[in-house]
Amino acid sequence: MGDEITQQALLPGVKDPNLWMVKCRIGEEKNTSLQMMRKFIAYQHTDEPLQIKALIAPEGVKGYVYIESFKQSHVKQAVEGVSNLRMGLWKQTMVPIMQMVDVLRVVKAAPTLKKNAWVRLRRGVFKEDLAQVDYVDTSQNNVHLKLIPRIDYTKMRGSLRPAQTDDKRKKLPRPPQKLFDIDAIKSIGGDVNQDGDFFMFEGNRYTRKGFLYKQFNMSAILSEGVKPTLAELEKFEEQSLADVELNTTDVDEECHNIAPGDNVEVIEGELVNLMGKVTRVDGVRISIKPNHEDLKDELEFFASELKKYFRQGDHVKVIAGRYEGDTGLIVRVEKNLIVLFSDLTMHELQVLPRDLQLCADVATGVDSLGQFQWGDMVAIDSQTVGVIVRLEKENFQVLTMHGKIQYVRPQAVHKKKENRRAMALDSEQNTIQISDIVKAVDGPYTGEHGEMRHLYRNYAFLHNKTSMDNGGIFVCKTRHLLLAGGGRSTNAGMGGVGG
Repeated sequence: MGDEITQQALLPGVKDPNLWMVKCRIGEEKNTSLQMMRKFIAYQHTDEPLQIKALIAPEGVKGYVYIESFKQSHVKQAVEGVSNLRMGLWKQTMVPIMQMVDVLRVVKAAPTLKKNAWVRLRRGVFKEDLAQVDYVDTSQNNVHLKLIPRIDYTKMRGSLRPAQTDDKRKKLPRPPQKLFDIDAIKSIGGDVNQDGDFFMFEGNRYTRKGFLYKQFNMSAILSEGVKPTLAELEKFEEQSLADVELNTTDVDEECHNIAPGDNVEVIEGELVNLMGKVTRVDGVRISIKPNHEDLKDELEFFASELKKYFRQGDHVKVIAGRYEGDTGLIVRVEKNLIVLFSDLTMHELQVLPRDLQLCADVATGVDSLGQFQWGDMVAIDSQTVGVIVRLEKENFQVLTMHGKIQYVRPQAVHKKKENRRAMALDSEQNTIQISDIVKAVDGPYTGEHGEMRHLYRNYAFLHNKTSMDNGGIFVCKTRHLLLAGGGRSTNAGMGGVGG
């Protein structure tokens, strides 16, 4: 409440100077401001100094300037003899007090779309889909985009189209994203024509690589704050992901992920390619300590002028995207792409540099809700269990008891309660249980050693720290295992089953 009262006190009142709108030669507003400043200085110590208080040439206002003074006669005295203000010498319009603040209001500039910039669609069948700008037609207020088509391949066309029925048309689900497939189109009776390097189908243009090129109105796209995910960029990949130019029209610099301690590189301005370490972050202003022998003092940059850089061997944490929360060691640095080796799952992860941060900690392997962690046994359905081998932002990778990798959402599974004292028999009728070290003597993992992590019916989930696949987790039938150091059992255990 106190802040609002303070702000109200700053508004202009009847005792403050008035604001006068004066006509100016179009395109000369800023030059006129400089000319008036020089005139003010020249007359300052004469018998007739200028009585105006300020001159304002707002960005975007053409053909007018604003002069602040107590009297209209002071304005006429100031503009007299200024050629660019000759048209405003005879008439000056006073701005009402309630509108004076609006003259100085800063309007956020609309982002300028450039070729290859990333945008999203606002509505229609392509709603929220990622697209890439091909070219912009400013005269028609249109933009031509490259995007992945959504064609219904289950709907018959041409002579294969079924007869019309009287049933009301049902609302069909949105077709999935899929690159244009000319053979699939012809198989459903579609008529495909060729127009130069493009295929024409139902009035739309498709490239030989399957992308759709289509024109949209500017109002149908969202260009601010578009951050493509790595999975989306892979769909647009035509050569290699490292060659994809990550053009975004993100004018909201507040969204940067730069933090103190990050290594950064200057990408704009006179100090381009200068490297340094971030010492302080104040909104969009970043202070860095340069890595240069001739530059000892801290330098300040805008976030848009910097990008993070990493070296091979850095230990980092993923702070956004598909693998958020994971940590690992950087094994390869490519253009616009970092490849790191996960601490937890021992997989190679491909991540964008902006989604990483230097970190000494190791991921705990707990999901975002704190309900599951890496290595937990979960029930997928009443007959199938599996072990979580990778945690991602929105789903899990689960190794099922049948040896298959399955993607599941956290809401679709629940933790499987297991008896930690459960036992089973190995290939030589030895008793084996959780935490035992065993060797696979049959099946696809013959020769592999591992520690028993989970036991379910006649399936054992083992962990081998030296294995790279699925974080070292694999599954075997208990009859394909042999207890380490065990021979053929001579006692009759486990309900009379003996050697």
